[in-house]
Amino acid sequence: MEAVKQIIEQLEEAKAFIKRDTDSCYRIALILIDNCVELMLKAAIDRLLSRNDMHSRLNAQLRELFTPEQLKEKGIELQEVPSSRIKKIRRFFPPKIDYLQNNSFISVKRGNCLKHLHNYRNTSYHHNVQNRDTLYAITLLYYRLATFCLSKYRPKYLSSEGVKSEKYFLRYGIDKYWDLSNNGMNIIAESLSSDTVLQNQYFVSLLTKSVDAYIGRVNEALSFLIENTDTKDAKKHYKVASHYIVHSSHPDTTSNEYRKYKSHIGPTTLKSWSSETKKWKGCTDNEIVYLKYVQLEKAITPIVDAFEAMASDLDNAIQIQIDIARGK
Repeated sequence: MEAVKQIIEQLEEAKAFIKRDTDSCYRIALILIDNCVELMLKAAIDRLLSRNDMHSRLNAQLRELFTPEQLKEKGIELQEVPSSRIKKIRRFFPPKIDYLQNNSFISVKRGNCLKHLHNYRNTSYHHNVQNRDTLYAITLLYYRLATFCLSKYRPKYLSSEGVKSEKYFLRYGIDKYWDLSNNGMNIIAESLSSDTVLQNQYFVSLLTKSVDAYIGRVNEALSFLIENTDTKDAKKHYKVASHYIVHSSHPDTTSNEYRKYKSHIGPTTLKSWSSETKKWKGCTDNEIVYLKYVQLEKAITPIVDAFEAMASDLDNAIQIQIDIARGK
């Protein structure tokens, strides 16, 4: 019962932080949401793996009664998850999602969204997020997916001790604790998400704005390079940027998304990013739009980083020459 209260309270707090409308509050909300999702996924996995434990015990007994050849011939051995995989499932987020997808607890699309959102939470925790609109949109999307997980969440067990907590759930119209095992979690999830609607056109516009911000960063760095070097041909700067990427240790330079764009790094690259965002306007599913945005961002990030690194290197060289001229 306390586990249920903890998850609901954290989601309530996360929603309150989102409504405060500041970058720091979005970050705190992301942490709370991510923790809730992990707790709910863990509970679902515990339920599924308890069945796996039973299969393991039955298989052990069958192996004592029959030879491997007999088991194979009869086809009576039950499927079980290897212990090495169970360790990964319990320890890491992506294997949790994969396991739940394989057991039809969550769709492939929604599971992939959760993976990327979890990764975004990690990134925003360790690095500065430069686009505030994107931070808001992604935080709200993660919150709504967390309420979906809540609707599928089932308490491990409910005892008579739950009577003490019944007043807590009255705000959601639930006056008996055992209703939580029936439709109660759906009711709570709908209540929590009712005033956090993420309109599709608005969501698309925010992610498009994020891509435009990336384009602006490349153009700003490119303008600085052209203005402060003898090379006025933008194509040559793109070639240097490609060299930077190939010889960098950027995590996305080996991805399919990056390879798709690698051979096309040039003045038309930025236009291709804008063309991609225009296609999103015909998609009414926020989760699909977000997955498309993630794939495009993976292609964009190495290029943006390369141009900003080039501009930074040039700026440092200029500052050194200025210091030498001043006799420093």
